Amino acid sequence: MISQLATILKDKLNAIDNGVGNPSGLTFIDKISGMVSVGEKVQPTDIPGAFAVTKFPISLDSDYEQCISSGCYKDLVPNSNLKGILYFEDFGTSMPSRDRGNFNYISKIRLVCWINNKLIQGNDCKSINHLLITQIRKTLEVGYFNSGQLTRINVKGTNIIENDYRLFERYTYPKESIKFLMHPYEAFGIDFSVEYSISDNCTPELIINAVSC
Repeated sequence: MISQLATILKDKLNAIDNGVGNPSGLTFIDKISGMVSVGEKVQPTDIPGAFAVTKFPISLDSDYEQCISSGCYKDLVPNSNLKGILYFEDFGTSMPSRDRGNFNYISKIRLVCWINNKLIQGNDCKSINHLLITQIRKTLEVGYFNSGQLTRINVKGTNIIENDYRLFERYTYPKESIKFLMHPYEAFGIDFSVEYSISDNCTPELIINAVSC
């Protein structure tokens, strides 16, 4: 459910109209994902029997084993060769009420965005966090809307975190990665509270087909 919600918000960002002849979406982002989880990669160390565990954001749309083997666990890690990265994190869902056949939910999610101003603006670059935050909020905080089986979706921004290493505290990035929060790099997080409903009359019957799955 929370993964589906994040995908809906990601799709809205990817559909931003930038004018005739221009690509749609957030043009300053190379890698955009819906909801992520904390992936772990275990590697042997020089100490016999001891292993180091690296934690990183991995898209819930990815197959974990294939991701590890193909190296896509690096996709959402700040990298000076990328213009920008964006993904969502789960901070819990509550169930406030049920009314007239609708199950109502409130999900707390965080949008995390990292950008490389040098690749976006060139050498004469300056902070644009405020512009990007405004563009994202303008796209997502649009009042009530429906998407698929989720209805009355209402996105509200509640908090902003800028250039703070706590944005990456779930992961085991090396200490020198602090440079990715300093010029010409920037990062920010936007905490959202998202209300939405799911009708018990519109939910399709669950059919289990283990072979095709």
